[in-house]
Amino acid sequence: SFLNVSLLNDEEIQQENDLLREYMHIVPGREQALDYEKVVRKIIDHVFKNDFADTVRKFKTENKVFEYDGIAKLVFHDGKNDFFRILENSFKCRYVVFECKNYTDEITQKEIIYTSKYLYPKAMRSVAIIFSRKGANQNAHKIICGLLREEGKLIIVLKDEDVYKLLENPAN
Repeated sequence: SFLNVSLLNDEEIQQENDLLREYMHIVPGREQALDYEKVVRKIIDHVFKNDFADTVRKFKTENKVFEYDGIAKLVFHDGKNDFFRILENSFKCRYVVFECKNYTDEITQKEIIYTSKYLYPKAMRSVAIIFSRKGANQNAHKIICGLLREEGKLIIVLKDEDVYKLLENPAN
């Protein structure tokens, strides 16, 4: 688990329940894409609040060609989540890119390739987390494996069930 639930107080548990309800009420598809992006940003800020220096924010590349849904800088401290410590040490990562795909179907290799363009290992930005309602198809997973093996870029795709697990707590 990314979150040590034993440290949660009643207010945080309620906030997670509210976020989960808000997330579940968003209908997959283009019409609610911005709503999906907003709630995912709130979830990231809540679940990973001790792991990032800044909240997740939209970012445009210098040439304004690409815009990704979010980027956050990892914080360096002793109590850091083991998952992010692995990212720092194994991938020399300081920044994590976030993408939100409120699609009705699984994402394809096209979305993986576009996301990989935002990653630059030499700039310590080699990891992306994509939130996708249905996850990724088989071809997308093949591209993910190739990018990791050949370019040192790690792309993690979280589907709805994964988001539910991020927000789970024993009080439910």
